[in-house]
Amino acid sequence: MLRFARNDRMITKAVLLLTVFFCLSGPAYSQDQIVAEVGKEKITLKDYQDQILQYEKSKSFQQKLQSLTPEGKKKILDGMVRDSLFYQAAQEKGLTLNEETLKEIELLKRRLLIRKYVEQTLKEKPIEDAELRDYYEKNSERFVILEKRKLTHIVVKTEQEAQKLLAEVKEGKDFGLLAEQNNTDATKKKKGDLGWVKKGAMVKEFDDAAFQLKKGEMSGIVKTRFGYHIIRMEDIKAQEQKKFEDVKADIRKKLEQQRIQELESQLKDTYGVKVNEELIPGGGQ
Repeated sequence: MLRFARNDRMITKAVLLLTVFFCLSGPAYSQDQIVAEVGKEKITLKDYQDQILQYEKSKSFQQKLQSLTPEGKKKILDGMVRDSLFYQAAQEKGLTLNEETLKEIELLKRRLLIRKYVEQTLKEKPIEDAELRDYYEKNSERFVILEKRKLTHIVVKTEQEAQKLLAEVKEGKDFGLLAEQNNTDATKKKKGDLGWVKKGAMVKEFDDAAFQLKKGEMSGIVKTRFGYHIIRMEDIKAQEQKKFEDVKADIRKKLEQQRIQELESQLKDTYGVKVNEELIPGGGQ
């Protein structure tokens, strides 16, 4: 096989090979065929296809996109060539990884193997749709979107101020304008707008008053530790049940996590676990 004396000749050759691979029709290619030679290393068709597959599976949109076009696939090969060049150069220079890095690699291998074991176990006994549906129906209260209320308020420091403003609102003055002119909190810039609020999100005195109001109603003066409020209820989003299809993926994750916990318990029984509490900070107390 030919070896390339210069990097640009080698990359040019690789691109030509790819052009033939993507543009010409003909017999199927063997996976052990050489796509590119880089010094002492060879990049086989299988190596190259595996790398493209990794890009296809990537969570990065850019990498996924790169794997879909001939130009992108050529760039993937360019990256493989570049990695090979630098790797061989590092080896020739006698560079090695230190002990700490090697430990990190071993830890990563360990975690990857654990993940593979868990994935394989879940694959062998998958969560069926009937289980998901059963969990949804038995725990329907967990999949409720609570009632929300859109609230605005006027808040001042003294009851006297609040009484004056309440009278002005009743006389027909604009609620939002009065909030903008008088509020002592951050809603001053938003004409008193508190947005959509769930029950229990505010302090008790405010919450009790706000959730007794009907749409369009206004409260009297409500005292909280933040001051004296006049609350107006602008709109209501009624409580609703989340659809099964909308929460199906979340239920699956939860049931899979439960299955993993059960598996952990079984493995403890199988292998046994002994912990020396005296060696754990606070464990011997």
